[in-house]
Amino acid sequence: MFIRGIFLWEKSFDNFQPNTTDFVFLKKEYLFINQKALMRKLVIIVSLFLCASVAYSQTAKEYYVKGYDYGEAGKYEEAIIYFTKALELNNEYVDVYLNRGGTYHKLGNYSNAIADFNKAIELNPKDARAFTNRGNAFSRLGDTKKAIADHDKAIELDPKFIWAYYNRGHVYDELGNYQQAISDYNKVIELNPTYGGAYNNRGRAYHMLRDYLNAIADYTKAIELDPKLAAMTYYNLGISYEALENYQLAIADYSKAIEFDPKNANAYNNRGFCNHLLGDNEQAIADFSKAIELDPKYILAYNNRGVVYINKGKTALACADLHKAKELGDKDAAAMIEFHCK
Repeated sequence: MFIRGIFLWEKSFDNFQPNTTDFVFLKKEYLFINQKALMRKLVIIVSLFLCASVAYSQTAKEYYVKGYDYGEAGKYEEAIIYFTKALELNNEYVDVYLNRGGTYHKLGNYSNAIADFNKAIELNPKDARAFTNRGNAFSRLGDTKKAIADHDKAIELDPKFIWAYYNRGHVYDELGNYQQAISDYNKVIELNPTYGGAYNNRGRAYHMLRDYLNAIADYTKAIELDPKLAAMTYYNLGISYEALENYQLAIADYSKAIEFDPKNANAYNNRGFCNHLLGDNEQAIADFSKAIELDPKYILAYNNRGVVYINKGKTALACADLHKAKELGDKDAAAMIEFHCK
């Protein structure tokens, strides 16, 4: 019994990791522009108050900028420290709540993330970014109903906010509502026809509906628009060609995926599966072995290599792999062991 690997698809939006995204983070220049405009309006009226206010807010901005820079560098704990310092000086700083919330999310602290997004919404109930970011956090906690409600609200506030459609599409995708997911990805593509991630995700949704030709067309477009997606999208192309029983093209795409990401154990496993179907058992064993080298706890690869060894009459090697698969938690391995390894 052969088992393939898993799908890869684009997540929701995040500026710290382009193309595998979750959040709408703010550019550092964003607040400076607004506050300078505010200073021009107040300078003549209350000059003494303004001098104190500028020094006060500038310090908060400096902490904010440091926090942002640490976040972009992946130093999330340090980012939290500086965002918190900024809020100690200005507890109504909406952008800091948004970015600290996003940083908590990156650390897997979704409850704290939601608390910060709640505060941002309290301070500015019309900020679509806060709602879609909170929706992402709810999604990670498994509360898809609240997640969709927040993305709906973000779209209500800003009908052209592509990340709300994109993130809602991802929630629908995870719920298995692929038609609705496609509808949301269509909207993202309408608003930004050059965003490769939306094509990759829509391709996956088409594949799940067994519309393999549209899936292949979307994956191909995703690679054309964003070569950075190549490792992920060639892998998905391989799965769609495999579903069409075009194993040669599937192998070619898995090989491209491996070329872009040599540590993709799933691609080796799937390529091994296709090589076996084409009768190249030696290459299949080599692929399954590489998958296991990359991930020593890869149950599927042990199972699949064991099956090939059985077909080749190498019972001892087959049983060793099947026992390993069982040890790692493969419930199906026991029946095969009972039949082949007496």
